[in-house]
Amino acid sequence: MNKKYNKTISIVELPTFARNTQIQIFVEDRLINQFIVNPSEEFLENQVNFTINILDELFANDQNFKKEFSY
Repeated sequence: MNKKYNKTISIVELPTFARNTQIQIFVEDRLINQFIVNPSEEFLENQVNFTINILDELFANDQNFKKEFSY
């Protein structure tokens, strides 16, 4: 997967209850996804795909907005 986005994407890992971890994904300062890590590889792959879909939609909408309002 070789996708490039023109904004800063941050991934933050936070400790939660017991030995769990929460992952938060931000674009610039906007939280776009967060989840408690599950050791299931399928769960993690689904979260990655879900986040990438959100990013694709977000950046597609951003491009459409720029085209609509370019002078």
